[in-house]
This record gives sequence, C-alpha cells and structure tokens, in this order.
Amino acid sequence: MREKIVTETDFVRRIGQFIHCDYYGYFDYWGKGTQVTVTSAVQGPPKSLFPVWQCAPASDNYITLGCVTRDLATADGLSFTWKDASGSELSEFVQYPAVQATGGYTSVSHLRVKASDWDGNKKFTCEVKNSQGTLDKSLQKPVERELHASLLLTTPTQTEIDNGTATFICLATPFSPKTHKFKWTRENVDLTPGEWTSSTSPVKCEFQQKNHNEVKEASYAPGDTKQPQLKIIPPSIKDILIKRSGQLECRAEGDVGFKSIKWLIGAREISSISGANVSLKTTVTLSTTISFNEWSDGTVFTCEVEHDAFTQHFERVHFQRGNDICVWMKEIFNYEMEMEDDNMANTALTFVFLFLITLFYSIGVTVFKVK
Repeated sequence: MREKIVTETDFVRRIGQFIHCDYYGYFDYWGKGTQVTVTSAVQGPPKSLFPVWQCAPASDNYITLGCVTRDLATADGLSFTWKDASGSELSEFVQYPAVQATGGYTSVSHLRVKASDWDGNKKFTCEVKNSQGTLDKSLQKPVERELHASLLLTTPTQTEIDNGTATFICLATPFSPKTHKFKWTRENVDLTPGEWTSSTSPVKCEFQQKNHNEVKEASYAPGDTKQPQLKIIPPSIKDILIKRSGQLECRAEGDVGFKSIKWLIGAREISSISGANVSLKTTVTLSTTISFNEWSDGTVFTCEVEHDAFTQHFERVHFQRGNDICVWMKEIFNYEMEMEDDNMANTALTFVFLFLITLFYSIGVTVFKVK
C-alpha cells in the first residue's frame, strides 16, 4: 500500500489548474498544516474503541475521560461524539488529529466531567464514527476493590530515649484505593519521650480505609534491668539542733524507667515528682523538710519509688530518728570549736548538751526497765 501526503499548498496549486481560483474562503477550514491522505487502502468502520479515565480528580475537582480508536485505514471523516446518561450530546470535549502508527491510524478524544458526577456512578458514552460505521463504549466508575494494608510500627531506640527524643514510624503497604488516613492515639497529640516511657497504655497507629481499619500498637518495655538502689540521706544534726529543721533526702539510682518518687508520713503524701521529670533519668532525688519536733518524736518518714524493675513495681524505705546520738557528738564538738568566740552560740550549745544529757538519761532508764 502506497500512501502520499499532500499538503494544503500542493492541493490548492493543483486544483487551481482546473478551476477558477477566486478566493471566497472555501479552504479556510483546512487550517495550517492540515494533511490529506491519498491511499489505495479500503476504509472500513472503526474496529476498536478503548475507554480510559483518571484515577483521581484534578485540583479543580474534574475527571478526564478519554477514548482511543486505532487500526483505521484512513482518518478521513472520523469524528467523536460524547453523550451523558440520558443520551444527550455533550459539546465540551476535545478531538485530537489522527496519527499514523503501526497497523493504521489512531485518534483520541477526551471529555472533562465533574468528579462528583463520576463518583456518583453516572454513565457517559463515547462514540466514534466514519462513513463506514459507528462504534461506542460506555464509561462508568468501576467498583473499587479494596486491598487491606499491612502495617509496620517502629518504636524509639533506647539511645533515642537516653538522648531525650522519641520517633515513631507507621508504614502501610500495599493498599488500595489511594484514599486513606493515619491516626495516632491521644488524638494526634505529639508524644514526648517522657509520655512514652511513663505511659502504661500502648501507643497505637491506626490506618483507616473506606471499609477497614488496621491497627498496630507498642508499649515501652525496659530491657533486662536491675532493681534501682534506694538510699536515704538524713538531715544534718547541726540544722536540726540549731535551725530546728533539716532536709531529708531520698536518692534512687538505676536504669531509665522511673515513674515516680514520693515522701509519705503514714498514708499521707507530703511531696512527690513523677512522669517526664523522672522517666529519662538514671538518678532521681527528692528532699523534704523534717522539723525538730518530728525528728525528736521519732516520726516515721517513708520514701516510695516506682519503677517497673521492682517486683511489685515500687519499693519503700523508711527513716526514723535512732538512738545513735553518740555518733553525732563529734560533729557537735567540732561545731563548738568553730563558735567558741560567740557567746550566744555557746549559750545555745549549753542547752544542746543539756538536751543530750536528758536524752541519754531517758535512754538509760529505758534500757534499765527493759532489763
């Protein structure tokens, strides 16, 4: 099959040899660069029509629908028509010039429709025809097959937590359709490392699809940790006897994972710290004031530390003034030497010694009675 491409200029020059070539605009419709195909092939009706559409709407909420016809002997007289569900013809469509490809000519037409119409399952019809026949295809949004995602949730490393950071990654793959939503528990509030390690409830990543939700969760679990060591540092005897009060300190040393530390008198809490203030630390301390009366009366102070490494998740140590006053005598005598030029201080020390003598006497009587 031999084909010859004739340009508009050649066509007009040759036709002018046979007719009077006055210009009445008869050839305006050819347009610039229009080609006319001269071929010995026999034109037949359209053999194929392939419908296509966008997967998702454009930014203006329109969907592009398209039709492709191919394997035509010639493109002469080829035209497209678009219709809506009622059969009414639509005018806002584009028809592209046919191009020659292997097997014949191919032509394309497209129509833009509202995404709401397409999502509402409205049907559109594309029709292609030439002088030998007509072919049409219906376009309607297909029922989407939902492919449920698999989730991978990664949690912070211990190094991150030790450095005061926490990164969570939730990966969903593969899934269909494209529409989806990620949702973290606690209403998408950013989680700090303290909230992560001190929380008793797991962190959840939820992947929401149209008809299915996939959930992964993780909770903080310290590794093989040793039980923290607890120690009470008693108040200074000088502060107790001179200032009439002192600071009682509780110190806990161990792996990351502390939840709280508190001071109690009986069941009454007198001071505490918890949460992010202790969760990332390996040493936590808490001080409380003990008065002279509490000290001398033997009031019991209890330090309670909460940590998952403990068998019962918490541990307690107690403080109560003991009868080891002699241990503190050296401290008092040293203090006396520093203040020997201070008459008021010496007077105060006199009362201190009187108090100690009275205390020793009480202890002696107690011991005697026990015997």
